[in-house]
Amino acid sequence: MTVSTVNVPGLPPNRNQAQPDFDTTAYTYLSDLNTALTEFNTAVGEFNTDVETVNTASADAVAAKNTAIAATNATEWVSEGSYSEFDVVWSPVDHLPYVAKTTHSGVATDPSSDSTNWQPFTGLSSEGFVMTGPITVLNFIETVHTLIGTALDPANGTVQVKTFSGTETLTDSIANGENIALRLVNGATHSPTLPSITWVGQGAPDLTDDDWLVLWKTGGVLYGRYVGAA
Repeated sequence: MTVSTVNVPGLPPNRNQAQPDFDTTAYTYLSDLNTALTEFNTAVGEFNTDVETVNTASADAVAAKNTAIAATNATEWVSEGSYSEFDVVWSPVDHLPYVAKTTHSGVATDPSSDSTNWQPFTGLSSEGFVMTGPITVLNFIETVHTLIGTALDPANGTVQVKTFSGTETLTDSIANGENIALRLVNGATHSPTLPSITWVGQGAPDLTDDDWLVLWKTGGVLYGRYVGAA
């Protein structure tokens, strides 16, 4: 299983560049960004296909495992006992069932406090594995989201397009570590109000009717970079 390579765009334009160089760099950066977004979406599609393949291949194994678990009553966990992967026990501390994640013995830590060897028994289904812990995604690429409201929220997509039909005020719903590539259409015509942004490399841009911005937040501060007119 492979996922296509995504080429990262080069550096954005620098305000210290001469105007012709700045314009050329901005145009190249925007072009590279659009190419990268296409590659991102292709890679995500390939990843989703791989996930579906894995889930399908594991369905029979999961069903067989559930049958074995259902046929075996959970027993009380015994300190320093010997357990095989998928054994089911109940904890004398919280009286909840747990399934062994590993084959192990000689461990004195109760399953309710031993996430290395045990996980809460919530069952498994043909849809896939039940995950009970947090999952951190460092970079999740989505398809382009058309922003109807005014809240800039990466939960709706990390690439967003807002077309103004009147004067509107955009609001900041971006958390630390999140970012949005934002296209604004009809900005010059309707003069929207943007949230408080610390602009990197230059001051607040004078919008045209088709602009690209990149917004990100760190340390509670919303930063922005004007990429250029589309």
